[in-house]
Amino acid sequence: NALKMDTYQINTRADWNINSKMNFFARYSQQTINQFSPVSLSTYSTNNNNLYKNAVASWTYVPGPTAVLNFKLGLNRTMMLQGNTIPAPGGVAFYAANPMGGFIYSSTKYPLLPNFFPSDFTGWSQSTTPLPNTDIVGALSFTKVKGRNTFKTGFNIDNFRGMQAGFGQNQMWFNETPTADP
Repeated sequence: NALKMDTYQINTRADWNINSKMNFFARYSQQTINQFSPVSLSTYSTNNNNLYKNAVASWTYVPGPTAVLNFKLGLNRTMMLQGNTIPAPGGVAFYAANPMGGFIYSSTKYPLLPNFFPSDFTGWSQSTTPLPNTDIVGALSFTKVKGRNTFKTGFNIDNFRGMQAGFGQNQMWFNETPTADP
């Protein structure tokens, strides 16, 4: 099994000169990278899915030859999903071939295999970690020039929200001691 990587990127832009004193521009970019990395054991694989979305908008107003007012707003959304599975291809194929009721899935798109732990046997494992981050930035600035002096003032705010969580697993433990209904 060879390394497989699929990627694409989209970029868009808009520029608008509203009038001689005011202009606006916007940019948007989106990139997706999906990588499937098999390793030396054919039953083991790792998937990395990286999704990036970025946008910015800027508005500039020039009220006179010596003053500039500028406002910018930016957004960065990152979603990285890292997952591995034993055996490959993991939960989706396993549950399609072996329907099992009574399990709770945190994600139906990335269902994890149930973990069985029989005594004296090697089981399987799977983990998936989503890493979403959202970063919103706003900036407002004003510049005024008078003779040889320049006055600048502004405000900048950055709101960053990140999370790291697992999709959860169903676990069942077995040993050589039989159990019965109470």
